[in-house]
Amino acid sequence: MLHIYKFDEMKKIFCILPAVAMLAGCTGKMNAPESGPEGQVLTIEASCCGFSDMDIPESKTIEDGAVTMFSDGDAIGVFGVDSEGNIIETCRNVKCVYDGTSAQWDGKVYLYDAGTKYFAYYPYSEEMSTMTGVDDITAAFAASLSDITDQSSHALYTACDLMTTGMTAPDSESSSLRLSFSHAMSMVEIELPQVEYKVSEDAQPYYSIPVTSSSLKIGGKEVAPFMVEPGVYRFIMVPGEATVSGEFSSLGKDFTYESTLAFTSGRYKRMKITSSSSSIIHTLSVGDFFLKSGALVSKDATLTASEQEDCIGVVFWTSDPSSVDVTLQKDCPGCTHGLVVALDEIDTKWSAEVNVVVNDWIKANTSYLSIGTTGDDANTNNIVGYNNTMAIDHYNRNGLAEAADVVNAVEEVMQYRAANPVDCGASGWYLPSVKELALLYMGDGSIWAGKNDVALEINGSLAKVEGAVQLSGDYWSNTETAAGSVHRIESSGKITSTRVFNVYKVRPVMAF
Repeated sequence: MLHIYKFDEMKKIFCILPAVAMLAGCTGKMNAPESGPEGQVLTIEASCCGFSDMDIPESKTIEDGAVTMFSDGDAIGVFGVDSEGNIIETCRNVKCVYDGTSAQWDGKVYLYDAGTKYFAYYPYSEEMSTMTGVDDITAAFAASLSDITDQSSHALYTACDLMTTGMTAPDSESSSLRLSFSHAMSMVEIELPQVEYKVSEDAQPYYSIPVTSSSLKIGGKEVAPFMVEPGVYRFIMVPGEATVSGEFSSLGKDFTYESTLAFTSGRYKRMKITSSSSSIIHTLSVGDFFLKSGALVSKDATLTASEQEDCIGVVFWTSDPSSVDVTLQKDCPGCTHGLVVALDEIDTKWSAEVNVVVNDWIKANTSYLSIGTTGDDANTNNIVGYNNTMAIDHYNRNGLAEAADVVNAVEEVMQYRAANPVDCGASGWYLPSVKELALLYMGDGSIWAGKNDVALEINGSLAKVEGAVQLSGDYWSNTETAAGSVHRIESSGKITSTRVFNVYKVRPVMAF
């Protein structure tokens, strides 16, 4: 059974709320009708719906939640019942297995006399062969589920998710049996709070992580729920009243929660837990350490062993890098806090010796901002490194006249980007523009000042990170000056234009 989980951005409220689930279906059909020893084989169609909310008014729009669908290998049991209400022995708990590839249910269910009806359940169990109806199956399943405390994996969770159908008559004209499944058990969903990291009290969080859950009890029993996404847990349970309680830690403090709720078959309740300890304020400074998770560590701190391992860069500028870069605004709207330089670098030429102007192709064929230094749309003194990288990457993949035209510097940084992903909402690594290189070396002001005092400060932080490479030598920008020429920065902070076939360094940066 496949459960597709979709959640809106978390809204922080200090109470326990119900949630809603989307209804959806998935159909599996057998091959064209055939005849067998019992008569014509029915074509089976099976659909299922998701859990719905306990209290949703009929007029309310159904929101995104959990969509339940059959997946490859799922098995149902089908029973046939004659016109007098007796189970047909040759149609007792017939196992039908879903083939998600060809949309086929493997298992033969036959068309019997007029008046025959069918019912079915999921997941299949040979032990259900002695049952005489849906009520018997539900009671037997519930008795077993009451003793199950471990639903921590997808397989364990779905094995607890009993679904049944009502009595269903086949369509004799089309020789088809349409089975509509609904959840027979109930479910609780617990969303634990997030810890938000901010640069000031009024700022939007630049990343958040779920708190650590240490225990969950349902009806007084310790249980292991299924984590559908970080911080969100689900547990299938027998309908009825139950007390749900748990513990979690947030920013070094321990919290508990408890609520007694009434659960109904086919429906679920969502507990959204909040805490008073939910945000960390970090005043940004040039030289701060940036961890893979998005956490920041002060430049004055001594990194712990785990922080050493998780450190991926150093903050070199602390303001909004997206004010001009509309591509960054669109792709990464939360990246408004600063820029980070990577710990590593790559030696490469910018590209082969060519006479093409990459910016001409970009302007003629895309909506990206100019990557050049000439014309009314020049971006020489603007922070547009993300835009330029995405534009040149698009050119690399779509606009090449010949292989020699590949912009190797961007190709290298895109490979670095793929090999070094981040866990927070940052932009991912890109090749800096000439303005960003100037910020890295001399801070705000004219890019032509030719200073390197900021770079020296960054090197002080890099020296504290094991394996980090300090800034030295010449670095490529992604700002094109003319055909076959691009801006680079020298170790002194001097900006100059150079031919693209020379080998210098690429130092990835990132916006957050």
